[in-house]
Amino acid sequence: YNLLVLGILLQIVYVVYIGGDFMEGRFLTSSFFLSILIISQIYIKKKFQPFVMGFILILGFYNSKNTIFSDKNYHNPKIYPSGIADERGYYFQDTGLLVTQIFHSNVKNSWSSKKQITYTCGSIGAEGILRGPNMHIIDTCGLADPLLARLRFIKNPNWKKVYFFHEVPFFYNWLISKKDMSWRIGHFVKQIPLGYIESFVKDRNVIYDEEIKNFYNIILRITRDSLWSLERFKLIVDINTRKILPPNHDYEHYRIQEGEIEIWDIE
Repeated sequence: YNLLVLGILLQIVYVVYIGGDFMEGRFLTSSFFLSILIISQIYIKKKFQPFVMGFILILGFYNSKNTIFSDKNYHNPKIYPSGIADERGYYFQDTGLLVTQIFHSNVKNSWSSKKQITYTCGSIGAEGILRGPNMHIIDTCGLADPLLARLRFIKNPNWKKVYFFHEVPFFYNWLISKKDMSWRIGHFVKQIPLGYIESFVKDRNVIYDEEIKNFYNIILRITRDSLWSLERFKLIVDINTRKILPPNHDYEHYRIQEGEIEIWDIE
């Protein structure tokens, strides 16, 4: 089991290296599962077995209210200063199987009849289902956008408003005073270059900044060229080995100003 233990340790180091995650335990699921398999193969003397079983039961029941004992009233919207949240509890009243109406009604009633484009940060899967196939959604957090994912993020002072500080341990007061609350792991809002949305509307690259425009041309070749193109594979290798680097200057003057979410018709 030495290699499995090494793999678990390396995976945990990697999660810490990339900055962790905002969903409780999501990135640790594989390590947790493998750890259970390893422990299940360890011989434990009979006199110690009750203590081990009791310890396991205590750990299991510690979070039982979030799983097997949660009912249709389950709701946990708190986001702690660490940025980590119970995402199941956060969205349960909207998307939980026991209570939701989001997919029980005829979602086609909310679909747009003409091709349009808009932008949002996160939840693009649910948004896509609710808005229909004619709506193109730009993910301003860059999770599903090959260009924005490689651009620098902006600090968002509004993140501080979504943290809930009630019912937290006293030492969190110290943590709050030290933490930069203008960002949250997994939610890096990106600068949207001038001309990027227009590029989708016109179906051609009309980004104003030449450096970003040239980089986007490379992205377009990778994502839209013939699947088996050798040139495409070469660009994939180059961009992943950092032979091709994204623009690294400040995009503050390209940022979409805060305001209402807009929707554009596609020509």
